[in-house]
Amino acid sequence: FFRFPDMDGAEDFGSSDALLESTFRRLLSAFASERDKLRNMSQSMEQAKMATAEELEAMETQTQEWCRREQLKIKDEWAKVNDITNRMKALVEGQGELIEAICTGQLFAFPKSSLSLKDFEGTLLATMFSPPYSDNLPKDSQGRYVLDINPMCFKIVVDHLQNLRLNPAAAVPVVPKEHRFNMDVLADALKLRMFMPENRMATTHSTSLLVRGSTVTAGHQGWQCITAEHPLTMARDSYFECLVERVPRQDRNPSSTGGICIGVIGHVPIGTEVHRISFPDGIMYNSGNGLVGEGYANEDVAQGVALAEGSTVGIRFQVDNKSVSFSLNRQPLGTAFLKQEVLENLEFIYPCLALFVPDTRVKLNFEADDPQATQMVEVS
Repeated sequence: FFRFPDMDGAEDFGSSDALLESTFRRLLSAFASERDKLRNMSQSMEQAKMATAEELEAMETQTQEWCRREQLKIKDEWAKVNDITNRMKALVEGQGELIEAICTGQLFAFPKSSLSLKDFEGTLLATMFSPPYSDNLPKDSQGRYVLDINPMCFKIVVDHLQNLRLNPAAAVPVVPKEHRFNMDVLADALKLRMFMPENRMATTHSTSLLVRGSTVTAGHQGWQCITAEHPLTMARDSYFECLVERVPRQDRNPSSTGGICIGVIGHVPIGTEVHRISFPDGIMYNSGNGLVGEGYANEDVAQGVALAEGSTVGIRFQVDNKSVSFSLNRQPLGTAFLKQEVLENLEFIYPCLALFVPDTRVKLNFEADDPQATQMVEVS
């Protein structure tokens, strides 16, 4: 009783197997896709973890480095505090005898030992407070010295003394403009060299002039005017010289007479002023021409004298009559006197130089011996 299978049923069975296989493949594909997603997610998380770890490590390193630097700073500051404390203690313990002086009602006190500091050695200030000279100084009923000295200027000196005791490299204080004249007089009288700086031509200016040490060279055509770094002292007569080292070739300077102008001026030129040589408060001598400027009244200065190569021009400022004298190779050219209206507003007077022709070169000497002063010494 054997019966063959129903062929229609077999077709249904084959169709179901195909459907199952297709479903199973889709399921496997879905599993593989999810597995890849999980793998990618895991890799991303691992990379983020590593990046975060590196960032945290870098931040930790930076924090440690910052802490180390700050600790060093704190250590250095504490060292400075300790150093200052020790020095203050040493100063208090070793200041010794105090000098008390009254200047126009104002009391000053400073250790006598401070006058032995290097900057004050050899000054008349140190000498006047040492026997036997100190014995002749007037004193009040309390034994304090009575000095006829400008109190504001003396305060600047005493403050500098105190600063030097704390710091041997302390800078010289800036003297206010309104006390400059009195400080010049005091510094000259007491030989306070630190308040009498050596002069030189200004290295900071707005011209094309090349300043190297005491030498000045013209770089471009046209008047270029600069002053010295410091004004002349009002405490005594001043003298300086200008050596003409080089005059350009004839084709660049056909007349070979002009192009150099030197003298004094009551201010530092700024802006377009640096391209001129005539000033309301100036007395200048223009090579081959003569005096220029509006600052003088009477004068007897020779005109038309050329400042030739190799020649030396001398300029002397006399304090008592406010005159400016010129000389060539130490032979007098004449004297000009400042106007009264200029003197009324004159606070400073600066050595001034102007060059016109490129390659002109001169050399300034602010320490030159004053021939007139030498003659006065010889006569006396």
